[in-house]
Amino acid sequence: SFDVVVSNPPYIPSGELELLPHEVFDYEPSLALDGGADGLDVYRRLIGQAATLLRPGGLFACELHETNLDQAALIIGQASCVKRPASQSQMPHRSQCFEQVTIHEDLAGRPRFITAVRSVCACDVGVGIFTGETSYEHDILVRAKR
Repeated sequence: SFDVVVSNPPYIPSGELELLPHEVFDYEPSLALDGGADGLDVYRRLIGQAATLLRPGGLFACELHETNLDQAALIIGQASCVKRPASQSQMPHRSQCFEQVTIHEDLAGRPRFITAVRSVCACDVGVGIFTGETSYEHDILVRAKR
């Protein structure tokens, strides 16, 4: 498992691409910029993978568009995993995957990135993360030296 997962995914909402300065829009590929309708398409897939890759206590950090950080905080705050019971008569155990969700500002004072700490949860005992996504993408993975 990893100590830190850092990501700078495509995060610009599709409707705002045409508003970008020409020095960005003219030279960056759309694939590197377009984050879907709300800018969180890749982020949603990344959350489940980060929960799987991080050790409990590990740090997740992600740069996002200034208009969608509140929604991003809700999404990561609701990410959970389920421990399936041994018998069907028992209820599944659901637990949160992240805690200490914090929105940070950039040097211009705009909300720009989010961090969260991977909590100890049901997925630490061999169960899957439930995010509603079946595919995923990896971004930059950093393993801290011990």
